[in-house]
Amino acid sequence: IDMGGYNDYVMMKADGTPVGGICHKQGVNAQYPSGWINYFTVENLDAALKEVTSKGGKQAGDIRHHGKDSFCVIIDPSGAACALYEKGSK
Repeated sequence: IDMGGYNDYVMMKADGTPVGGICHKQGVNAQYPSGWINYFTVENLDAALKEVTSKGGKQAGDIRHHGKDSFCVIIDPSGAACALYEKGSK
């Protein structure tokens, strides 16, 4: 993925939904933890984020958009990172 001066890497399903990626820790991704980030598809991103924080997890950065899709990186209580991805919601 072209990030405007450098490239990041994302693995996607045939329908274009991301399932994992690794990015440089710079630009819009500077606040994310280093390493691979798995993407989990959710029905409702806002509700899933509320559930994460109610269980002791943290939201890492803002909700971002890719076309009509929305996603957000989270950190679970043990420190592991992943992203929640809502397909075509907004």
